Amino acid sequence: MKGRRADASPDARGRDDGRGERGHASYPGTPIVPQMAAYATDGSVFRGAGIPTYGVSGVFIKDSESFSHGLNERVPVRSFYNGLTHWYVLIKQLAGAPQQ
Repeated sequence: MKGRRADASPDARGRDDGRGERGHASYPGTPIVPQMAAYATDGSVFRGAGIPTYGVSGVFIKDSESFSHGLNERVPVRSFYNGLTHWYVLIKQLAGAPQQ
């Protein structure tokens, strides 16, 4: 795979599989918008193998609360716990657990 170009994954907006809303258990109705990550992931390896790859974050914060990679890096406590709920619901859904 080294040196192989990995095309972008297809745009998943508008795909009505329900994951978005169930994935936003802590923030119902939050719009899902594409965003380009400013960091490296392993996604290009999967995309290079023909596997569409998407990222998701469970931590929602205001721009004024973003202190990534600084001396004072932190996440608000409420955002941390809401992120745990987000991942719990999303992983159960992706694993095929029955919906409640």
